Amino acid sequence: MNQSSTPTTDSGRIMLTAYGYNSPGILAAITEILSKHQCDILDMTQKLLQEFFTLMMLVDITNSPSDFSTIQSELNALNERMKMRVIVQHVDVFNAMYRI
Repeated sequence: MNQSSTPTTDSGRIMLTAYGYNSPGILAAITEILSKHQCDILDMTQKLLQEFFTLMMLVDITNSPSDFSTIQSELNALNERMKMRVIVQHVDVFNAMYRI
């Protein structure tokens, strides 16, 4: 196995994807959790398609006092409460999935 293709450090970035029925407060609920954990939103795109919304965020968790699992768990708790689906994964894992 080529060791140069194996990441040696965690980039500290996560990819957040959310989608579902549009309703007031969705973005506020997500950003409230990220802010609580001192995460930095690096980039974001959002699209409304009639009654549906989609959201993608690139987030830096390097300076967060919380670990990835804690942040992920709190974001996943929004699934039922906000009637949406939130998927959170490390960018390193996301990149590895599509590396040939």
